[in-house]
Amino acid sequence: MPAAEAYFEAELSVIPVDGNLVIEGGDGCFYDIPEEYTTDGVEADLIIYVTGVDQPDEDWLAGASACVLDGDNNRPIYGEIDWNYATLNTDSEFKAENDILTGLHELIHVFGFADNLYEFYWNNDEDAV
Repeated sequence: MPAAEAYFEAELSVIPVDGNLVIEGGDGCFYDIPEEYTTDGVEADLIIYVTGVDQPDEDWLAGASACVLDGDNNRPIYGEIDWNYATLNTDSEFKAENDILTGLHELIHVFGFADNLYEFYWNNDEDAV
């Protein structure tokens, strides 16, 4: 994931958090927000909580969402990615690559690229789009 992190840091910009990012209020999407993020916080502009379950009777691979938005500028500050271990593909290089691409796809949802957040999109002139 370091390559993905470097790419997105170069391509996306946000109004940075001053000090530690503390999640005040709000709920997690799939899980409760860990206490460390609601008390002391962490040095970050976005917290991504990654979890996994083993549900062999289900056919989904991963799901993700931006769960908490910043109160000042409505950008995601906390999101979750949930993996279903039972559907991960390790049989071949092609299938494993597909899982990596799925991870990137889910990461983009956490960044706020989802239809329920379109109303919060801004252009470079700080006008709603």
